[in-house]
Amino acid sequence: MKPNLLSAMAVALLFPLTGNCSRAAQNPPIVGNSPTLISAASTRAWQGWGCALYWWANVFGHDRTLCDICFGHTTTNLHNMVLPELGFNIVRYNLGGSGPGMVASPPMPAFKAINGFWLSPTSTNPQSTAFDWNADAAQVAALKTAMSLGADHFEIASNSPMWWMCTNGSSTGSNTGEDNLLPKYYAAFAYSLALAARQARTVWHVPVGAVEPFNEPSAWWWKFPGRQEGCHFDPSTQAKIIPLLRAELDRLGMNDVKIAASDENSPPVALTTWNSFSPRVRKLIGRVNTHGYDGLSPYRGPAMAELRKAVGNLRLWMSEDGDGDASGMTMAQTIAININQLGANAWCYWQPYDSGGWGLIASNPGDNWVGSPNTKYFMMAQFSRHIVEHMLILRTSDSNTVAAYSPAQQKLVIVAVNPNSARVETLRIKGLTASNKTAMRWVTTASGSEKYQRDTLNDVRLPSFTLALPAHSVTTIELKGVHKS
Repeated sequence: MKPNLLSAMAVALLFPLTGNCSRAAQNPPIVGNSPTLISAASTRAWQGWGCALYWWANVFGHDRTLCDICFGHTTTNLHNMVLPELGFNIVRYNLGGSGPGMVASPPMPAFKAINGFWLSPTSTNPQSTAFDWNADAAQVAALKTAMSLGADHFEIASNSPMWWMCTNGSSTGSNTGEDNLLPKYYAAFAYSLALAARQARTVWHVPVGAVEPFNEPSAWWWKFPGRQEGCHFDPSTQAKIIPLLRAELDRLGMNDVKIAASDENSPPVALTTWNSFSPRVRKLIGRVNTHGYDGLSPYRGPAMAELRKAVGNLRLWMSEDGDGDASGMTMAQTIAININQLGANAWCYWQPYDSGGWGLIASNPGDNWVGSPNTKYFMMAQFSRHIVEHMLILRTSDSNTVAAYSPAQQKLVIVAVNPNSARVETLRIKGLTASNKTAMRWVTTASGSEKYQRDTLNDVRLPSFTLALPAHSVTTIELKGVHKS
């Protein structure tokens, strides 16, 4: 962007305009036919928003500004732009599988090779020379910074076992795309995961709460030579490793650390894997994780509701999602659908710093370049800065509208995603009353004409009011002084 436009954006964020439905007057929207119904009957407690540290933190982990952008709660200046920090509270740390002696995979760039700590099978003593606890300093630095900024959910996730545990000496997949972990190292793999969790807790003083041993384990594409770390695990193999991991966590004094499984590529695959597990194995899983892909597109099918039903009362995380739409509209619809249809308790974006439209901020860790935020960055802020941990997710009749309520703060938050033409949405809210009739509103449009623009609504009357939604936009409102009726 040109400097004068950057300055204008900074002023808009620091000194937002106020008004009352001014957008509707500028561009009269279509009045919707059916109202959106919101019920105060909550469906679940929200646990928060997050992202993976790999691969960006492998390069930028020591950069405080980039960590502030993800995990802070105020504003940050990036390239003379004042950005609203995203307030993520979930951190997914990658326990790497690369290191000295690994069989090289030429297609994998250096920044995607995450060095693990256990260098060789010569010793299981974590104080011996078989271990190097400084092997991944940049990612560990980002982990600690996130904690200092208020993050409170930490997960250790594995893309691949250490290279020396693998059939072909590579952490990028087997030669055939089948299981790459040698059976004789099943227990060692479980030990390495539990040991990393203990290291995080006792040495780094990061309260890791979960370990995820598998990343898209049923996928066929983890083949050597690969472009990134990855390992196939048949569901039957997963069922063998999960009890071993539980035993190692307990043996090392971490009975309260959950096993999260199985981070499959999509809800349908996650459902298939879950259904394959015996009741004994399922009881060892403390949370179900899934990714949200259909190929490289977001999954939109019926398996979301089926997965939610199958796992029952277990917490269910959308632990990874991403897309190449820089405008953020695809991501915003995905978030709303994942909350309303999947019944997610948390939502994590894949790489906040990535090339093209995949990044919230356009970036290329391969050459240490960080560019400007895509519009989807501000779309993310519409959700993550307002629906926060411990709020109750409310039932809505529209999958593109997310509602949350905080009894402690007596605050109602509604995020309305409008992927179509401008319109007026009628909201009818059951079971809540409000002593306050003034709400704050934030808007981001896919065109970028408005980026987290704030103003005021002065006549919000429960139980029913109308909300003008610009074309291809996300609108967030916060109403305080709201009580259960």
